Amino acid sequence: MRPKLNIFNSSFQEAHQFIFTEAPIDIVAELALEWGTPLWWPKTCPLEFIASDNIPLRENKFYTLQIQGVYPLRCRAQVTKHIPDRCVELTFTTGIFEGQEKITLEERSNGTRIDHEIRYRIRGILNQILWHGLYARQYERWINSILLTIKEFSEKIYAERQETV
Repeated sequence: MRPKLNIFNSSFQEAHQFIFTEAPIDIVAELALEWGTPLWWPKTCPLEFIASDNIPLRENKFYTLQIQGVYPLRCRAQVTKHIPDRCVELTFTTGIFEGQEKITLEERSNGTRIDHEIRYRIRGILNQILWHGLYARQYERWINSILLTIKEFSEKIYAERQETV
């Protein structure tokens, strides 16, 4: 029997998803570390990451995360860790989420592993009701869609570059 979900639980939740692509890490990094880039971002995904400015990815860059839907939710996040071609960590500063989101790339002999981790808590009773009522179950599917799109785009770019060599 599954435990009953307590939407007013104030402890942090954690989720981890990963995917493997047969593209090299330099190609994957071009896509995977700049979330929300219009070139490859899934068109049907209601998650939007909007950079606050046009500066290159680096620590202290800010993003606004918006979840489109019947009752849109948003938060602001700051890049608190950036290792070029390897990792970006965002810390939620205001809005619905409290916690961190991290994307890590690991080079393998035959491609790249892409990990997405999120550790979060929902701020506010109304946000908790909206999140658990409308968005929480779909969030994992949205992240999976994003990871699959990164995989497809990076493998396509890699194949195109191989053809021109």
